[in-house]
Amino acid sequence: MLPLSCMGSALLEGFSATQKAWRNKSATFLSIISTGETVTRKDFQMIADIIKLHRSSPTAKALALDFVQAFKKVNPRFDNKRFLNACGFMN
Repeated sequence: MLPLSCMGSALLEGFSATQKAWRNKSATFLSIISTGETVTRKDFQMIADIIKLHRSSPTAKALALDFVQAFKKVNPRFDNKRFLNACGFMN
């Protein structure tokens, strides 16, 4: 999975305008947290809840995996399985 920053417009061709906007906003958030800003458990849960609401979207799992990569950089103890479960992708 390519990080959001590497996603070119060709990769987004099949996505709706809403999906493109969602990816772009997420890329902005990911760039903010990669600066070392503190991310709390409440932040992780809020993001997982939002992704879970959109899990039927073709981009939702890719977005969740992008967040996993970013969160691992900010917090080495980040539990990706727990996060993906909270997003509704694992049982």
